[in-house]
Amino acid sequence: MNAGLEKTLRRAGRLALNLLYPPLCMACRTQVSDPGALCSTCWQKVRFLDGPMCGCCGLAFEIDPGSETLCAACHARPPAFDKARAVMRYDEHSRGPILALKHADRLEHIPAFGRWLERNGKDLIAESDVILPVPLHP
Repeated sequence: MNAGLEKTLRRAGRLALNLLYPPLCMACRTQVSDPGALCSTCWQKVRFLDGPMCGCCGLAFEIDPGSETLCAACHARPPAFDKARAVMRYDEHSRGPILALKHADRLEHIPAFGRWLERNGKDLIAESDVILPVPLHP
C-alpha cells in the first residue's frame, strides 16, 4: 500500500472513530479536537514544569538561580538518583489526568504525557546512559 493511501485511510478511520467516540479533555471531559488533549480552559490551569528548576529533583523555582542549583531538600539530603523530571505540578488541576493514567489504565493519555515529558526532559535524555521508570508504590 502506498504511503498516500495509507495516510488517507488512517485519517478516515480517525474521523469515523471521533464521530462515534468524540475525543474528550483529559481533565474535565469536554469535547476537544484531538484525542489525549486538554481543552483550553484546563490547559491554562495546569502548571507545566518547564522553567527554572532544581538540578536534581526538578522542583520548580520562582527565579532562576542557575541550571545546576539544588533545592534545599536535595542539598540537605541528596537523593539516591542523579536527576528526575516531571511534566507538571501535581495539584487539583493536574490530579485527574495523572491519576487516570496511573491508576485507571487510561492508556489514551500516554501520547500526550510522552510529548510533554519529551519536551521537558529532552536535555536530560540526551545526557543519560539509562532511563528508568519509577513504579507505583504497592
